[in-house]
Amino acid sequence: MLVEGELGAGDAIDVTPGAPAAVGVSALARAYHGRDAGLAAAVLDAPDLPASWYDWARERTAPRRRGRV
Repeated sequence: MLVEGELGAGDAIDVTPGAPAAVGVSALARAYHGRDAGLAAAVLDAPDLPASWYDWARERTAPRRRGRV
């Protein structure tokens, strides 16, 4: 998306290929709602995401600490 705005019936849409390292919306949704650490790791390599996505991905891919019982 180049410019935020509204889209209506009959508006023209130009579909262009994304950047090779881009992570699509569906992959972000699968990473966020799923348990695939590989997708979360891919978020770290994706360009131009909000900082909150990188923070989430770092937390998701960090080694888990075992708590005391």
